[in-house]
Amino acid sequence: MIGTVEFNSATLYRFATVGLHQLLENLGGDIEETLGALETFLTAFVRSMPTGHENSFAHRTAPFLVSVALRADQPVNLVSAYESPVLGSRGVAGESAVRLAQEMQRVSELWGLAPLQTLSTYAKPDDEVHAGLMREAMGPALPFAEVVAGVVAASRERLVEGAR
Repeated sequence: MIGTVEFNSATLYRFATVGLHQLLENLGGDIEETLGALETFLTAFVRSMPTGHENSFAHRTAPFLVSVALRADQPVNLVSAYESPVLGSRGVAGESAVRLAQEMQRVSELWGLAPLQTLSTYAKPDDEVHAGLMREAMGPALPFAEVVAGVVAASRERLVEGAR
């Protein structure tokens, strides 16, 4: 190593889509196998960490917000929430979560792309205005294990319904 390494503190937005119908088909129509794969993917996706410079910087921070939107229409990427830099006076992570909630509402109202259900894990904002916005857009703040269990239960319901 020659030179300097500059410190970068970032708030990362990651987005993934699971096509449950396709996953079911890929796993031979086995509903329980599909739900097991979904649970494994959700847990691994949320808990995985970037590995670059892991000995130089504090990478092992837990996510500030995890939100799973269950949809029957199409995937919706909310990255446009961060088109402008987030310069929060109460912290970047909290402001970023509020910005994502606002984008979720905007997309839902403007384009009619509201999710069927949203399950989320997040730190509740201190002020009631932002707390209400987060509840409305992202649902109540739940422990991550409950989010995963809720996603699996809702997915089981949809798959069993589709099998009829």
